Amino acid sequence: MGIKRISVLFVARTYISPARQLFIMPKKASTPVDWAIGAVIFVFLVAVTFYYASYLMGSKQPYETVLRNAGTDVAEKIESNVTWTIKRLPVALFSGGSIERQVQVYFRLPDSAYESTLFVADSAGNPVARIFEDNNLLWSAKLPNAKTIYYIYYSEDINLTEYAYDTDIFVLNTTINNSAISTNFSAAGQVSMIFEGMEFFDGSGMEIETLAAPLITNNTVYAEANYSNGVSLKIYSRIPKVEVYSDHLINVTISLSTDFTEFYADGSVYTFPAGSYSGITDFVDVYNASGLAVIGDSINFSVSGAGLYREIKLYNVSAFEIYAHNGNYTNATAERDAYFSALSYVIGIPEDIKGVSAQLFSDMASVSQDALKESMGLSGISFQVLFNETENYVSIPRDRSVLVVKHPISVLNRFGDTETTYLGVAVWSGK
Repeated sequence: MGIKRISVLFVARTYISPARQLFIMPKKASTPVDWAIGAVIFVFLVAVTFYYASYLMGSKQPYETVLRNAGTDVAEKIESNVTWTIKRLPVALFSGGSIERQVQVYFRLPDSAYESTLFVADSAGNPVARIFEDNNLLWSAKLPNAKTIYYIYYSEDINLTEYAYDTDIFVLNTTINNSAISTNFSAAGQVSMIFEGMEFFDGSGMEIETLAAPLITNNTVYAEANYSNGVSLKIYSRIPKVEVYSDHLINVTISLSTDFTEFYADGSVYTFPAGSYSGITDFVDVYNASGLAVIGDSINFSVSGAGLYREIKLYNVSAFEIYAHNGNYTNATAERDAYFSALSYVIGIPEDIKGVSAQLFSDMASVSQDALKESMGLSGISFQVLFNETENYVSIPRDRSVLVVKHPISVLNRFGDTETTYLGVAVWSGK
């Protein structure tokens, strides 16, 4: 009996629970939209991969460059914090001839400006002594040309210490001197006037109906001898004259040296001792190698030389001046013209001058480094700043890599002058 070979076919069936069947979506054919979305995602991932790889394999910024950039950033921020601005205004002064005279200019200083920064300079930038009162600037000016330029400076940024001006005014007891004349005063008036080594007065000098010694004051632009009866005499810086004012009418007698040989009055020249004059005029001048002019508005004069002195008398006056000069009376006519005419002037448009303030830099030095870094938005670095190479770096750590950056700056002083130097910034990482 033969053995029958039986083949059994096992069909494996996968059992899927009813719950899973809920999440199996029926298959459907792919569409072009699916291919497009897949391609975009693929390209994006490839791009990100290459960017990151290139970043990892790329060269890093050198450490020195990092420090240099940090140092430059510190220097620029410090320069900005210590920069100030000065306003400069030209003032054109118009005169009839070459003369030196007192100048009074109406000037309204802005409320935001500091009076301590207000000063006057000549055309070469040299500061001159000034007074500022009631919105008026007063100074003595050399006016060599028909138009002469001076400058007014001020700032709204810093309240500076008051500047001590150089002045030729000298006061000691009853003496008032400037670089042009020397004078002395007594209870009776002015007893001395010396010009270029020559004493002009003789006898009692200039008697002005006073009885007590004057109170003498000095404010650098002019000095003043004030008498208790309302008479005052004023002497300006550099100008060889004395201005006389009285709050009442006075009679004046001026006794002069016999060295004077001629005088001019009311259009005529007279010779001492025989010559004499009486009348009302604005200008009388006695002279030889040098001279003394008496100038005032319609003054009743008398001039004589027959006595011990050359004598000039003025009657019922309240204001006049005496002016010393070289040569004859023609050298005093410009002063006479100035006495009777107000000085014309024009103030120009202000110009801004910017630069680093040494005072602001000094003030910054008292601020802690942590406060400075916080104000400048810096972190992760430390630094030391020097104004110029005459100083030394004293707090640089020896265990760090330190880089020094030299940043050029322009330092501006209170007179508008600038000087080029640099800020030295030593910078390192960490504390």
